[in-house]
Amino acid sequence: MNANKNLPGHQQIRQPQSLSNEVVEKIINVQFKEIELREKEFDFRKQQDSNQLTYARESIKAEMDDRQCERNHHIYKIKMTFIFVLFLILVIFGFMAMFSYLGKDHIASSIMTAISYAFTGISCFYLGKYKGK
Repeated sequence: MNANKNLPGHQQIRQPQSLSNEVVEKIINVQFKEIELREKEFDFRKQQDSNQLTYARESIKAEMDDRQCERNHHIYKIKMTFIFVLFLILVIFGFMAMFSYLGKDHIASSIMTAISYAFTGISCFYLGKYKGK
């Protein structure tokens, strides 16, 4: 065994020295402070996660409300467009009935021809527009 003590690469095993009570208390205090710091860090991360969750929920709720308002506006626009078209149809039929009642059938016929041309042009425009996509 004495031969191994002098060889390079072999370290001698030292007997642990006894630590004084002050050193042991300082080590324990340092470890206690590290544990307290880790607890505070854990609480801080927990609070951050809670805040992020709250922010995400509020953001989603705001987006849902915004989308609902957008859908309501879109439905309102469609409804108003249908009402306007219905009003125009009623006005046109009213004029046609008035001209037919007054005996001016050629004017009513001209109105129907103009409406059919307009309907054909609008239909071709929309078919070309959607077929191209």
